[in-house]
Amino acid sequence: MPSMLIPYEFESRSRRGDVATTLTFVNDGDEPGEIYWIDYDGQPRHYRTLAATETWRVSTWATHAWVVVGANSGQFLARAIASEAPHTVRVSKIERTRVDRPDEQNGFQIQPLYVLPADGTDHYLDVNGTLATSITAWNNWFAEQTDGFRLRIDTYNGHPDIVFVRLTSTAAEIRENTHCIHQELQSLGLNQPNKIYAVYYDGPNAICGDGSMMKAIGTVYLEGELCPGNLFTSDENHPGYWEFVMLHELLHALGCVPDCAPNASHDRPGHVDDHPQDIMYYRSATHPLILDAGRDDYYGHGRRGCFDLARSPFLDPLPDEIDLPVTWQLHQIRTQLSALSSQVTVTTTAAGAEMRLTVVNQSEDDLFLFFVNERSEASYYAHLAPGAAHDQHTFANHAWVLAKLDVNQRPSLVRQFVAAPNVHQITV
Repeated sequence: MPSMLIPYEFESRSRRGDVATTLTFVNDGDEPGEIYWIDYDGQPRHYRTLAATETWRVSTWATHAWVVVGANSGQFLARAIASEAPHTVRVSKIERTRVDRPDEQNGFQIQPLYVLPADGTDHYLDVNGTLATSITAWNNWFAEQTDGFRLRIDTYNGHPDIVFVRLTSTAAEIRENTHCIHQELQSLGLNQPNKIYAVYYDGPNAICGDGSMMKAIGTVYLEGELCPGNLFTSDENHPGYWEFVMLHELLHALGCVPDCAPNASHDRPGHVDDHPQDIMYYRSATHPLILDAGRDDYYGHGRRGCFDLARSPFLDPLPDEIDLPVTWQLHQIRTQLSALSSQVTVTTTAAGAEMRLTVVNQSEDDLFLFFVNERSEASYYAHLAPGAAHDQHTFANHAWVLAKLDVNQRPSLVRQFVAAPNVHQITV
């Protein structure tokens, strides 16, 4: 038998044998697979060889762990944790990609990444079906909660397009500063303005996950010190620990929970405090989890002027009406504003008299105010909601632009002006 690497050996062992169930292995790959049961001590015990195209059903117990290794390649091809409900495990060798392959759909979508530190151990989670099954499982749960709406996943040949990234930073460096992950992904071009990045980071950290709308990223730390270990599901219809952690962080990146939500937590912004089963509860939520308990905070509340995930362009199918949270609008404009540089006709010159300028938004759009320096570089200063006014400290000869997103979610310039001592109000 080939030598075998079992990811997270301790957490992959079988736990107990009190609930009988079955697992069905289907080999969709092009090589035979060696099937091992991982016993209570974490030791692999060989059961049988599964030929290409062959199917095998085995009687087992809930919590029992199984792995499949390529008979020729020795590659870790699949894993399974038996649950009380019988399920099927598909064994297939997925092609690894280190680049974001051409998108199969236009518009907003979530791009999954399998990310390792420079000195991290590769557990092949992107090519052995672990992450593909996990993504499908959390998206199936989301669809159950939303009556059929799913999150739009970047796909290739109909499957999640999971990009493999090995960083130049070491595990210790990233442990010290997790911003290294985002910075390196940006340098690799993994910062497209229409994408949120679902990062499965296979390395250590103090926490289990975090999500940022401004960075358009949701991250789980698979070796987080406070996490219970490798608890990926192998059943697309029964999400487990990592599925809910990733979905929680992606909901942050999508805009949840807005400050205008009636039950927004004051202690932990971005969370709710009204229901302990809510997936966005400010403490660890209790099972079974619920997406926006009461439908009054971040999904399906229908209020104008407060972000509603039910109107997000990241949903599939697309809602009839699209709504991006203000911070995502700003992210879009910031990311794409350089493309409008040729249209910017104002530039700051030597600072004149100190002054204050009131900018009034009488339009029906969210507007974003940017300062343009002597090098024609734009810096964000303020958001103006429809009907709002903003009092801005400036100097005569300082240049400013107002931008918005158009109906295609592309930035456009609304107004350009240079501050003048005799002009104290700009109205749009």
